[in-house]
Amino acid sequence: MGRDGGSRKRDPARSGGLFGGLLDQALDRGRSLGTDAAPVGQTILGDPDRLFALGSDGVVKTDALDEAAVATVTLVGDNDVEKRTGFGSAASKSNDDHGYILGVERFFQRLRHALGHPASDTPKTHDCKPFVTMILCPTQAQDIDQITLIYAHHVRCGSGSFEIDPPDQAEMTRRWHSVAGQGMPHLVLREGEQVLGFAYAQPFRPRLAYRHTLEDSIYLHPSVAGQRRGLGRALLAELLGQAERLGARQMVAVIGDSANHASIGLHRALGFAHAGQLSASGWKHGRWLDTVFMQKALGLGSNAPATD
Repeated sequence: MGRDGGSRKRDPARSGGLFGGLLDQALDRGRSLGTDAAPVGQTILGDPDRLFALGSDGVVKTDALDEAAVATVTLVGDNDVEKRTGFGSAASKSNDDHGYILGVERFFQRLRHALGHPASDTPKTHDCKPFVTMILCPTQAQDIDQITLIYAHHVRCGSGSFEIDPPDQAEMTRRWHSVAGQGMPHLVLREGEQVLGFAYAQPFRPRLAYRHTLEDSIYLHPSVAGQRRGLGRALLAELLGQAERLGARQMVAVIGDSANHASIGLHRALGFAHAGQLSASGWKHGRWLDTVFMQKALGLGSNAPATD
């Protein structure tokens, strides 16, 4: 029903096509621009580079939006749009993106007009600058050397891992094979040839009754850690989505150091709850470290019996 009480015909140009969801809200001149969409709308208006896209190969490609804008992720295809918190199961969805540039221009024209921006400010296709893409995908053999270096930094300098001596590349290769060999997700986030972070899930404990419970691990390259670019969120969200599709019911985070606020905050933002703490359970860097447990239900969680 319309605001005047009568039925309102659906505008075929709305709720469909490139960026349909955000555009629908913008066409109401901001009256229905929700708090989750606002960061993205403002980001798009301010910088045409800062967009998300989904390539025809089905992998997520994105530039580095800040943490606020990551709250709503727009996955762009030829004729569709979705909004999701984090990346979820984006990597499993494939669309063509050959209509991307023309769709962007049309979107900018309509969005700026709806929000009262002068037509002269509307970006033209040739004004759209290239943006650096990031690819989130399964780990490959060529990633292991960089993964080894990333993890070595966290072992030597951080408190999130309770290892003291960094494992070598052969050991990191063995661990990757162990995870992948069990059908568990092991993911990397790449920018060009550089690995910016990796994440994986593995059984929480080896005993059979734990078979529906996984434990996550996530590490970012030191050059991007703490920059609030949403990279950790992207990795963890995709990891959770893949684990749920595998049938896992619970994901557990075992976080070294109760002062590890970045990891604790990331997990809390994606729905993990505090599940316990072992005080002074590790000694590293000359001080006692706590072990923090966090937990998130996946799928049906405990609301239905296991099926195997």
